[in-house]
Amino acid sequence: MKKQIMIIVVLFFCTITAFSQPKTASSAQSNAVTVFSDNGYYVKAKNNNAKAYRFSFKYETTEYTVSTAAWAKYPVYTPVSTTTDVYENVSIEGNEERNLFTAPVANDKKIEYYIKIIEVYNVHAISE
Repeated sequence: MKKQIMIIVVLFFCTITAFSQPKTASSAQSNAVTVFSDNGYYVKAKNNNAKAYRFSFKYETTEYTVSTAAWAKYPVYTPVSTTTDVYENVSIEGNEERNLFTAPVANDKKIEYYIKIIEVYNVHAISE
């Protein structure tokens, strides 16, 4: 009986730890262009090539409710909804790194949004 209770307690705390914070960074790369999220908030693109490129990318925005509990060391982030969208025909100059956009900001401080980059596609050079 004690062993069963211990297993349940361990699984409970593993679940809490897994959902205590959202994934905070992601990236996708194709050819010379890398698109990444910095802490899940800022979305940036980087071109490590001398040529200019045009590209598109797919990303997810997840809305979380943020709560605290006496037993939790960190705030608990509970996913509410996830939306998938695309950002198309972005141009980036050779050897450039720049900000593209940021995650939405809610008026309610108990709601946060995080962005995850899924894939970069339609990458092609636009200059020689």
